[in-house]
Amino acid sequence: MSFIVSLGILGAVVAYVLREISDRTERRRKLRGQLRLIDSEMRENRRELKTFAASPRWITDAPERALKANVWKECRVELSGLLDDENLFRDINKLYVNVQEINWYRLNGEADPSSRRESIVKLLPLMTELYDVVEKGLLEHLPDATATEGTPLSALKNREKTPQDIIEDLIEQGKVEVIEQQTDEADPPRD
Repeated sequence: MSFIVSLGILGAVVAYVLREISDRTERRRKLRGQLRLIDSEMRENRRELKTFAASPRWITDAPERALKANVWKECRVELSGLLDDENLFRDINKLYVNVQEINWYRLNGEADPSSRRESIVKLLPLMTELYDVVEKGLLEHLPDATATEGTPLSALKNREKTPQDIIEDLIEQGKVEVIEQQTDEADPPRD
């Protein structure tokens, strides 16, 4: 009788451990998925902020959707429960609060457009620092956190290859097909 009870208890413990492992794996999968989505949205925003720095007029001329916070708004509640790294969560939140404030101010601020552009240009170095801090934290949770990973652009990041090298590699791997341009002999060459 005690043998059967022992087997029952062992079975319950094994079932509990397996359920915990399954829950932990699912939690990790959800966390990584949400962080990847946030990473992607952040990279789009960072590119837009770089465009603002290069062309300040675009700050007030860009459409409302130029800076986005949709993924963050949808993920932040669940992410707060999934992400154990409170510092990273706080940094992501701080980044997105600033993105939303900049987006509102550039479109709706009371100052004239020129003054709004000037104020936002002054904030861009701070935003760059915030992005660097958040990306560093993301890399701890997502070693592959890069929107360009696995694309020809990923090689450009470290300047390991020139764009021509990348194209040649893709052709060699059969991922890109070279189409020869055929000219009709009746058509004269264009200058």
